[in-house]
Amino acid sequence: MQFMFYFYFPKTGTYKHFPTNVSVDRVVVSKAPPQILKVQRTQTTVNEDDFDDILATGEIPNILNFMRTKNI
Repeated sequence: MQFMFYFYFPKTGTYKHFPTNVSVDRVVVSKAPPQILKVQRTQTTVNEDDFDDILATGEIPNILNFMRTKNI
């Protein structure tokens, strides 16, 4: 099972993220390690297999290439 989390940060910087915990009958049985989130003004990498990432670049040749080569 996978859950996605979305965050809003009012400014760039480094933030601590409290880890997800799983409990059964109020007893923690598993938890993820704490994470440090680095918030930047712009996206630094593009996932070439993710249409939302390609669209976010705003680069028409990349968008058209994705549409030509991927099963959308």
